[in-house]
Amino acid sequence: GRHARALAAAGMTTDAFDLSEQSITMAKRDSRDNPSYRVLDLRRLAEQDGWRGQFDLVTNFFTSLGYFGEDTEQHAVIEGFANALKDEGTLLVDYLNVPNVLTNLVREETVIKNGVAFKLHRRVHEGWIEKSIQFQWNGESHHHVERVQALHRNDFSDLLSRHHLEVICTWGNYALEPWSDESPRCMLLAQKSIPV
Repeated sequence: GRHARALAAAGMTTDAFDLSEQSITMAKRDSRDNPSYRVLDLRRLAEQDGWRGQFDLVTNFFTSLGYFGEDTEQHAVIEGFANALKDEGTLLVDYLNVPNVLTNLVREETVIKNGVAFKLHRRVHEGWIEKSIQFQWNGESHHHVERVQALHRNDFSDLLSRHHLEVICTWGNYALEPWSDESPRCMLLAQKSIPV
């Protein structure tokens, strides 16, 4: 909700959504009428007819796409962004920077939080960046795996262009410094083309 609140404070009429009902409930507690919040799966954005062609700006922060197992789901997300934008509207996508992740990948470590030892194992496997988390809680073993697609800057440019979104700028961090392989983030600014 903090990004939506910042855009609203800058004078923009703002609509925001998240898959997590709990996150939306918390965001609503901290806001008034603007921004407006709703629970929505990112893959269903294209189905929101009331949002078709309504936005000058669409943002997607903190690698919230890339978790989907099927390419069709990635395309559905980008199609949703494109559908929500007005002609010549702008999309900002924030994603991890794969070359930096690969260079700095810590393969194994143990992190202790509140007396619990979390064993972390990371790898890149078949186009995915994976993190395995193992720990003991109340005498039971737990294992969880998080994974996100290793989408490079060029992968995004290609994916966006298929939905008439042209990348016009790429930054490498939240200070909007130029992108490089060493940058912590891959932030792409794309513009929706006018249909001919």
